[in-house]
Amino acid sequence: MASAPRLLLVDDEKDSLYTMRRALERLGYGVAAETSAQKALERFAREEFDLVILDIKMAGMDGYTLYEKMVAIRPATKACFLTANAEHNSEFKERHPALGSNCFLLKPISFERLAAAIKALVGDP
Repeated sequence: MASAPRLLLVDDEKDSLYTMRRALERLGYGVAAETSAQKALERFAREEFDLVILDIKMAGMDGYTLYEKMVAIRPATKACFLTANAEHNSEFKERHPALGSNCFLLKPISFERLAAAIKALVGDP
């Protein structure tokens, strides 16, 4: 039996992070969560994840920079970016055109849309 895809959620908004984590765990995904980009990077270096879900605007290190550091560790890293600001979409497409638009989700995030994006990238749990 294959293990469930592992997800790493990174968002400095604790309430949002908790809500997403619980919902994705109920679907059967293995979920790790961090509120700090630096702690997420350290965890990413130690553990394997099938997908990282990153808030773009965070204190200390933004989601794009975090993703670039993750890709330096594991080049095939898959990611979805979260933001409350639609203007980040054009920057996202410029910096990471290979990821596709389904990896950019606006807050407040529809859980159905988040689950569909995850399923498209890593499959069902």
